[in-house]
Amino acid sequence: MLRVANLVDFSTVDWPGVICCVVFLSGCPLRCPFCQNSPILSLESGVEKSVEELIGEISKFGEFIEGVSLTGGEPLLQSSSLKELCVKLKELGYKVSIDTSGTPHSCLRELVEGGLVDRIAMDVKAPLTPTAYGLATGLGEAVVRLLPDFKSSLKLLNRAKDIEVEFRTTVVPGLNDSKQAIAEIARLIKSERAKWVINQFWPWSTVLSEEYRSKSPPTREFLLGLAKEAVKHTKAKVYVRTREHGYEQVEG
Repeated sequence: MLRVANLVDFSTVDWPGVICCVVFLSGCPLRCPFCQNSPILSLESGVEKSVEELIGEISKFGEFIEGVSLTGGEPLLQSSSLKELCVKLKELGYKVSIDTSGTPHSCLRELVEGGLVDRIAMDVKAPLTPTAYGLATGLGEAVVRLLPDFKSSLKLLNRAKDIEVEFRTTVVPGLNDSKQAIAEIARLIKSERAKWVINQFWPWSTVLSEEYRSKSPPTREFLLGLAKEAVKHTKAKVYVRTREHGYEQVEG
């Protein structure tokens, strides 16, 4: 069984180049203060559906979609049913993408090594230190128990050759918006095949922390400046994503 928060019929923006439906799975072990999906962080949110029931709903879209994007929340949290869902989606000929923070790593490794996914988009929220990641995830000192998962998942995806890999960093004012922080994150992203998308934070009404709902989004020009710093420290393809201009590749 899966806890499903929402299903979007058709999307052309969640997986660039692929027309997909988007399934939002409930539950997340993190409490990032800038999270815009705060209503579905609890594993009790959404509705319970069997894998067969969800497959039935997705199958109705037939040839109109090429793939399925599984997001959340944290999809890997429902690891057993998630793997079953991916197996059945691949059997039906759909491409499969998963958005994740990288934990639990054991589930991510099984999906990648088992050939059950075509794309992984992993958040890299801040430099991977206890202080920086504790703030970014809202877990404080408790983040220490998850840091090995984040690091192992980064290592796995940096080595991945047979799937599309996208790393994402949402730039949040006062949290991870310095050139030093971006340079530290850039050094973690080593894959020449990967994309790294520097996202524009937006203070939606559903953002978890009231403090962050009152912050102004970083401007496109500011993000482009951070991206120019990023390309100095990584071999990945660097993009900026804003509400005004969508995806823009930034080169050195």
